[in-house]
Amino acid sequence: MGIWREGSYALFLQIMKIKFFVSHELEKPFRLSVHKNGKLGFPMDAAKALELSQEKSISIGVNDEDPNDNALYMVINESLIPGAFKVAKAGDYYYLPIKLLLDNLKVPYTTESVAFNMSKVENGDGVFYKLIRIVNEKKAPKADNQETQAL
Repeated sequence: MGIWREGSYALFLQIMKIKFFVSHELEKPFRLSVHKNGKLGFPMDAAKALELSQEKSISIGVNDEDPNDNALYMVINESLIPGAFKVAKAGDYYYLPIKLLLDNLKVPYTTESVAFNMSKVENGDGVFYKLIRIVNEKKAPKADNQETQAL
């Protein structure tokens, strides 16, 4: 296999097969926001992609095998499952009432802005979603550049 470049021919060996990504076909993670009242809100595009409805429920858990994994994991159930969070709707927006879960996990949703990036994970058993908390570092206030002068 070779390549032609302006008057020269370069020979190279194929060592690997490269699959290039198509930018507009990549799945971007959805951003889910936690409201100050403990509700996990789904943006409209996420609700549509997940096919959310009030007849469904969502199970949320953690990785019990890895204590360093701080992500939450979510499975969408096609019906109401005991112990799962019932999908609720207000107007056009879907949400999960997870206040007790957030309190138990000591997530400071009432004093901080809390959001998660949600990405789809597929394995042999099906599809689940990984929620990684977005930590918004608050910027320190700018110091006042004016110096006081003694009179």
